[in-house]
Amino acid sequence: MKDYNEKSKKNQMDIVLFEDAIYYVCKIHRVIKLAKGHGLLVGDGGSGRHCLTKLAAFIADYNLFIIELHKAYKLREFREDIKRWAM
Repeated sequence: MKDYNEKSKKNQMDIVLFEDAIYYVCKIHRVIKLAKGHGLLVGDGGSGRHCLTKLAAFIADYNLFIIELHKAYKLREFREDIKRWAM
């Protein structure tokens, strides 16, 4: 996390890495490093999924692309997001 905060000055994370958090970072990292690896993280807001995923992606040296959903988000917006990401 210290390395992430040094590299990413504007999006620094200040989270407590307790045992379960470290377990889930390892689990997310293992899944995304698999060939064609992907996962769906489900949980209550504020449970840390976003931060732990950002940390796992950083450890894997991946670029992270985040899709922001809203009420009017449809397939067309999804396709536009994917096009922007693929560039």
